[in-house]
Amino acid sequence: MADYVQLTQEQRRRRYDDMCAEALQRTEQRLGLPERYVLQLRENGSDWEFLIKLAVLVEAAVTQALVSSLHNELMFDHVSGLSQSARLNLCEKLGILKKDERLILAKLAHVRNQFAHRVENLSKSLQEYVDGLTPYQKVELSNHLLTLEGDDRHKEADDFSWLGKAFRRILLDAVILPLAALSTKDAQAEMERERREFFERRREAGGTQTLASLFQLHPEGWQGLNDTREVETRHGFMCMKGEPPAKK
Repeated sequence: MADYVQLTQEQRRRRYDDMCAEALQRTEQRLGLPERYVLQLRENGSDWEFLIKLAVLVEAAVTQALVSSLHNELMFDHVSGLSQSARLNLCEKLGILKKDERLILAKLAHVRNQFAHRVENLSKSLQEYVDGLTPYQKVELSNHLLTLEGDDRHKEADDFSWLGKAFRRILLDAVILPLAALSTKDAQAEMERERREFFERRREAGGTQTLASLFQLHPEGWQGLNDTREVETRHGFMCMKGEPPAKK
């Protein structure tokens, strides 16, 4: 923590960017997407394509994080059948997303519904969409996406000529942090699933050892178990692969 405090603002920004890039990479791998798919959305395709792809990606990430956190793959059909609003509310209640992160993703869903579901917008730009909003709508949009608070919050009297011009980039940058949060929670849930499966295999094999007792039985650590099962590290968590050894 002390080391982080001593970092310059630029170094902190780079570390933050690295953390987001790692989380986005996990998201892309988890969803079976090409590497850097999310960041390439910033430049590729029409605004309509951009909005549809980003919204669908976020819905998939939200669904995956929820199902992983519930530790029940059978819940996928039920969760995927919920509205995005219901999924986001559930994410906040389960601690998967913070309130401001939920609001960002909810605002993305709102913009998608307003812009992408209208055929006449196929040839329009997001700048035209934003420029056509009322001052109140622009205030709500900018304050939510930029997570502004207190005196920093925009007001209806402010100049919003910049908002439409930069909206595509603003929208993607705003979504990256909630995506990183979803990826982190998904990874934590995956670690928990692996832990449960490990101890379930031990129980079925008739063993009742804890992790501490395993190290006592095998002073050389996890590598001492290689004669029975392969060991790998995933998400920074030591987990066992394969079937447990047969009882003697």
